[in-house]
Amino acid sequence: MNTYAIIERNSGYIWGVVKATDPIEACRTMDADIGGEPREYEEVYRETDLKENGYLVFKVANGWWCDNYQSEEHIADLVNNTDFAAYIRILPFAG
Repeated sequence: MNTYAIIERNSGYIWGVVKATDPIEACRTMDADIGGEPREYEEVYRETDLKENGYLVFKVANGWWCDNYQSEEHIADLVNNTDFAAYIRILPFAG
């Protein structure tokens, strides 16, 4: 199990830090934790493929912690000092 920090593309803020086996499961887990509606997820190769909705997922060390998900300093630290894992596009729930 890995730990992932997830930035929501539109806001640029960190939306959550979760444990999961892969980036898509991390997004699904985070959305469920925040009470989001059911969605489908798809990994894409470029941020520009995210269109309006998507997540930037970073693999972080177990125990990575952030006390303010909107802090520019924490976001910059995440983006510049951790391993990028995936761009995840959010799609409407199909089923």
